[in-house]
Amino acid sequence: MLPVTALSSFVYCPKQFYATYVLKEKVVPNKAMVLGSVKHRAFDIFFSKEESVVSSLSSDSDVFSVFRDAFVSALRKSVVSNRASLRSVGVSLDDAFRLSLPAVLSEAKSRAGIVDSFLSEGVFGSELWNSLTPKVRSEFSIKSDALGLKGRVDYVEYYPDFLVPVELKSGSMPDSGVWDHHRVQAVAYALLFEDVFGASCSRAVVYYVDSGVRREVVLNPFLRDWVKDVVRQANDVIASGVVPEGCGRPSCVFCSRPDL
Repeated sequence: MLPVTALSSFVYCPKQFYATYVLKEKVVPNKAMVLGSVKHRAFDIFFSKEESVVSSLSSDSDVFSVFRDAFVSALRKSVVSNRASLRSVGVSLDDAFRLSLPAVLSEAKSRAGIVDSFLSEGVFGSELWNSLTPKVRSEFSIKSDALGLKGRVDYVEYYPDFLVPVELKSGSMPDSGVWDHHRVQAVAYALLFEDVFGASCSRAVVYYVDSGVRREVVLNPFLRDWVKDVVRQANDVIASGVVPEGCGRPSCVFCSRPDL
């Protein structure tokens, strides 16, 4: 059963996929990867306690300040929990906090805005939490024998009649849409939720946290077939053990390796 992240690796560069999933080479984290983990963990910590944050609000609460403080607290905890990884890539705890703070504040502003719209209707406490849409569950593990896939989606937004898987991505984003290796993950998670829960999942989101921009990926028959074809191709590489053609990018360290 393939991890969804393996599909991203295959689409980005099949030789990278080969090195990781056939040769079983360990991925050495770099600065960008570790900082991405810091942001992911901060979001996870916050969403695990969002119910208590929302339920504590009253009519005179400064909603953004409450969410900002909760997110900043979550970021501090995340930085500390990632201190060994940060040390390994030469990033101090102070720098990790500073570099991750804009993304965290952007999400605090977004979630506060959603909650504020419900609060203005005069509902508070548990009633406010029960009324809130969407609710978020982070780090959700899921797998499907039918699809031959497993993964851990960054978070899921729950609406009354449907749900939306959300992938958090650090770093640059394209001028429009999403990178292909991010698209394949987003669609794969949508297919997983449809298969496992029978839930409507006609779209997914790639959230470029450093830019504070959410990009929707709307599912269609072509994307569904594409993901299934990527699964087939990736499994073929594993079964055959034959080195696939690489991405060909001049900057790709896997394509420049003489042993691949």
